[in-house]
Amino acid sequence: MISDEGMRGRAILHIIMNLDVGGAETMLSRLLAHQQRAGMRLMVVSLLGKGVLGPKIEALGIPVIALRLNSVRGALILPLRLSSIIRQFHPDILHGWLIYGSLASTFISLFCRRRLPTIWGIRNSFSRRSKESVAQKIALFLGRSLSRYTSVLLFNSETGRKAYEKFGYFSARSRVIPNGFPSTFVVCDRLPTSLLGARVEGREAGPIIGLIARYHPMKDHRSFIEMAAQVSEYFPQAKFVLAGRDCDGENLSLVEQISQAGLGGRFLLLGELQSSYSLLQRLDLHVLSSAWGEGFPNIIGEALLSRNLCVATDVGDSSILIKDWGRVVPPGDSGALAAAVVELLSLSPEQQEQSRVEGEQFVRKNFDLTEISDRYLDLYRELLSRSV
Repeated sequence: MISDEGMRGRAILHIIMNLDVGGAETMLSRLLAHQQRAGMRLMVVSLLGKGVLGPKIEALGIPVIALRLNSVRGALILPLRLSSIIRQFHPDILHGWLIYGSLASTFISLFCRRRLPTIWGIRNSFSRRSKESVAQKIALFLGRSLSRYTSVLLFNSETGRKAYEKFGYFSARSRVIPNGFPSTFVVCDRLPTSLLGARVEGREAGPIIGLIARYHPMKDHRSFIEMAAQVSEYFPQAKFVLAGRDCDGENLSLVEQISQAGLGGRFLLLGELQSSYSLLQRLDLHVLSSAWGEGFPNIIGEALLSRNLCVATDVGDSSILIKDWGRVVPPGDSGALAAAVVELLSLSPEQQEQSRVEGEQFVRKNFDLTEISDRYLDLYRELLSRSV
């Protein structure tokens, strides 16, 4: 096995679809800082643009190349760009993220003079393929055919691993490394000063219940809104917050759903945040209402670290994180979501505090970012040792 000193100067090329705020993108940005401290040479290739996280990665001194494949010119000059990247960077490992980045890593390997270890980072469970886009379905089927030619299929959840293996992905290549969370976090978004709930202001204030997720059918915002209407009957002072890409006043469909539920005055739409912790510090309870597709949800770990009470649907590895200090309910059941929220908010202050503390301690003990990052380095060592 290659030593720590032997890893210094080794080059890892990360390939991802884009660098907007999301679970995979956030985990990648966290890993990069750790890998940089280990003395590795790093580069990130985004198939689209640099997004929100690209400039932050560049601020670490790590180059980010945006291929902009959503433009005609970007697609036409792709072979030339890839050849140039490989020639200048000389990667030792290609690490793809999500299905498109993973497929791209295999395509990029065709431009290398020698066969390089290739990692496919798969981070969802796609339990309802009928709900995926046509492009996503094509990518999933193509990935199934090519999966035996990658070095490692790296999942962040057991649920995801089982789903992909059942679909026909090459099981002999499978590994699981869960997400990791930092011991400290940065609060960098300015939020309304009125956004303070019972946890901060005391029991006389109404609870603030939030969902941080991009607006997408997979996240099932409709069930969250239906849940909010039911919870309001028990907690008339409750407020509800939505944050994430397209969760803002310009999303007329979302605004209409809230209005039709008679909750216009109870909802706050914040849009995309730079840091989820900015909002999580203000919430009393976080709900993840996903209908399908989750792997190992970052937001649940972050919510528990922020001492939120948590309710989630039984999708992906949510139940592994929440255990006894939250509630897990079937997906698509707004009534079950509402009952779970009401149950947790009805606990005594002492019971709520115990759940908050136990959830935070569990995440810190089992998903420490440094330890998880070391597992990635161990995997790189193993792959490089094989290729010697």
